[in-house]
Amino acid sequence: MASRAVGVARAAVAFAVLVARLPALARAVCGRRPTLARFEEYARGIAATAAFFKCESQLEVEGPTVLLVSDLHASLFGAALAARLARGDLAPVDLVLVAGDVTDGGSREEALLVARLLAADGGPPLLVVGGNHDGGAALDALRAAGFVLPERTCVERGGVRVYGASDPLARSPAVDSDPALLAAQARELAASWPPPGDPEVLLVHDVRQAEHVVALAERRGAPLVVACGNDHRAAVVRRGSVTIVNAGTAGASGYGALGRGEPAAHTAQLLHFGAGPHRRLRRVTTLSYAPGGRSTAVVEPIGG
Repeated sequence: MASRAVGVARAAVAFAVLVARLPALARAVCGRRPTLARFEEYARGIAATAAFFKCESQLEVEGPTVLLVSDLHASLFGAALAARLARGDLAPVDLVLVAGDVTDGGSREEALLVARLLAADGGPPLLVVGGNHDGGAALDALRAAGFVLPERTCVERGGVRVYGASDPLARSPAVDSDPALLAAQARELAASWPPPGDPEVLLVHDVRQAEHVVALAERRGAPLVVACGNDHRAAVVRRGSVTIVNAGTAGASGYGALGRGEPAAHTAQLLHFGAGPHRRLRRVTTLSYAPGGRSTAVVEPIGG
């Protein structure tokens, strides 16, 4: 689907020089295949280094601000960067949404590593749905670590009502997306939409899960935000009353991409909602860190 061009304000975001070396460091760490305890030592070091992340100015907010991340694929730097954003380095954050693929192999160990970086005491609530790279062991570990899995239910956290649906393969050993299963789930979601709780956000891993809900909400003129990931391409797409926000990949497509010589940017989004009892999305800030020590913050207003 094509994205409609709107006015965009760009703000430079500077990183410390050391941060540019983190992808290479993480690759070296993975090559050693350390124990989880050793992995945590590097994770703590990377978390401390990510503190150098700075923005030239704070962003004004009216209502809740939601951090949307996806496709971490167990990336140490991605999890550390997401943790800094969740703690309010760029703007105060009321809620964190994770749109799946927290892990790469679906293991409990990967999930625990990410959770120990991201699930800080006193931080904002964390809502997650499973992606096709996650597994039952990983999702259970995230729940035990304090993440909320709103599976086919509406929950309110941070002043925003969210309905979640994991990828059909989230608890399966298979990892290749199944179009038939995605289409079947899309029909199921639309058949009972809107669900009890009147959600303002539909959190899925793959936008194809929401295909029929998007069409239904658009026909009815009902405001809805669909938050997703999966394809590793950050985007903001307007479909009438519906806004689709894709966080891209906070994990820069994972260590496999680095091993293949396909470096990607680490991306995340801040969703800024308006005040009042019925939350409307007002603007989206898409953050992108590219190897080399520079990144961009693209602020896109959402009308209507």
